[in-house]
Amino acid sequence: MLIGMANLPNNEQSDAEKLAELLNSWDSNNPQYDLNGDGTVNAADLAIFLGQEERTDIGNGFLENTPQPNNNGSPGEWGYDAQAIARWTNVPFTEYNTDFTIGVVAFHICGIQKVDFSVNGGAWKSVYQPKLNSSNNVEEYFISVNPFDTQDGLIEVRAIVYPNIGMPRVLQGSLSDIRVGGVNYLKYKDGNHSLFLNLNSKGTLPNIVMYVSPNGNDSTGNGSETSPYQSIGKALRQVRTLQNGICDGAKIYLMEGNHQNGVGSYSYPNPTTISRFITIQPAPNLTREQVKLIGVGNYGTKLVEVKNITFYNNDITTSTQIRSGNLDSIISVQNCYATYEAYDDNGNLKDPVYGSEFSSGFAGAYYINCEMYNTRGTMRSANISINSKLIRPGDTPLANTGLHINAFIDEYVRIGDDHADLVHFFANAGSPIRRENNIFFNITARNFWMQGFQMNCSATTGTQQYDNTAFVNWDVSQDRNSVAGSWWMIDANHLLMENIKFKDQPIRWKRHATDADKSLNIKNVFIKNVCVAGMVDYGNSERNQPYLIEPNVRQLNVTTSGCS
Repeated sequence: MLIGMANLPNNEQSDAEKLAELLNSWDSNNPQYDLNGDGTVNAADLAIFLGQEERTDIGNGFLENTPQPNNNGSPGEWGYDAQAIARWTNVPFTEYNTDFTIGVVAFHICGIQKVDFSVNGGAWKSVYQPKLNSSNNVEEYFISVNPFDTQDGLIEVRAIVYPNIGMPRVLQGSLSDIRVGGVNYLKYKDGNHSLFLNLNSKGTLPNIVMYVSPNGNDSTGNGSETSPYQSIGKALRQVRTLQNGICDGAKIYLMEGNHQNGVGSYSYPNPTTISRFITIQPAPNLTREQVKLIGVGNYGTKLVEVKNITFYNNDITTSTQIRSGNLDSIISVQNCYATYEAYDDNGNLKDPVYGSEFSSGFAGAYYINCEMYNTRGTMRSANISINSKLIRPGDTPLANTGLHINAFIDEYVRIGDDHADLVHFFANAGSPIRRENNIFFNITARNFWMQGFQMNCSATTGTQQYDNTAFVNWDVSQDRNSVAGSWWMIDANHLLMENIKFKDQPIRWKRHATDADKSLNIKNVFIKNVCVAGMVDYGNSERNQPYLIEPNVRQLNVTTSGCS
């Protein structure tokens, strides 16, 4: 029998209250706090609760695929045919040389029972409740790993996410051929893959360092701090020469000033990467305010990581972004800042007509701890965004699929007749028929006087189904008179809307004009602790029966007034 978070009391209790109840259950067989299922509440359960259990075993590699577990519960139970919603929060191929954590964010309309982790085929380790991970400020299920416990190199991590009732999700699978149309494209986009990471605690994986300065010289420099190159492209060309054509693990230190983005005239041969990032970051002791990337550029490689840098735009440089030069590519952007800085003749800041996203064209984009100010581009190109801040965005702030956690948006600027939504799902006629496994968690917006979300189906040959999705902990206000409201207009199996506050806009449920069967088909929908300006159901006019009725849709503590 699987025992864990499913049996804990009210999940809204504080940790202190839960801890007191666990201690009061000591030496009993209370299933609520017998977290490891051994029949007795004891020190092992306390360690699990406190997250202080021993580090995870690291194996020697998986020998076979992890089988899909049976559904929990019984056929016919509500939520039995709904699959757990779960995504990794780590960036694939990241390199670790000290203790680190591996995390999964997970939801289900019936709650999550536990998440099991296996690191490189080692013993499975169960985590029974989410906690705030101090390393990324995310409430998640996570384990601790010590890279000194094994040799350096690439490892694979898998996870199994068990709902109390319903279908478990196995996070496993390759990260090769993830380009559009590739064998693993849709699995990757929907988050159904293993997590591959690099361990380098012993320093056996090379990290060649090159310095680049706006005042450097590509002809006479040697890439040292005292004799830097002028261009990033030249620095990567030198790494390629020193590592026999491979740039895995290269670190490009940018000295103070403005740097031309991309490899420029050094584009061929490309700086090849296989399983480790090229990292571009400020030289030691410099801040991101002191180091700026300018212009559009690409690096023609699979893995690019950018840290602590300003992506700068003005009336001269109207777009600064990194574009993919490799269709299977992944970019990691961490602690970066993007801005469009331009003023009119009166000294007033111009609206964000220009200013780009951090990247475009990558198969995978991860934006972690990033900020954008007064830019037309936003976080829309990211598969995963965590701890984002967008002030004066000029377009839709967040992507319409993937994992988006801890976002703050304020002072939306409308450009012409365009309108933005915090999340707007739309796809063309050639898009996959079904998208699934999406999480939008802890989203706060102020002065955002457009729609919180608009979820549309595509043309009749495009995406018709948007399944296994969690909208959790949203607090959105328009803060001005506006007729905009949120719309759900796409078929869905398994949707959790929990702790949602839209004080000045309604949520409307309606079939989309291009819907293939001319009806909104939704089931396994749980609307819980929601306060909105209105909950509008178009089912009566569209099919003579409401959409928001049991057993397909359950509502708990839903109010349409007093949301201040």
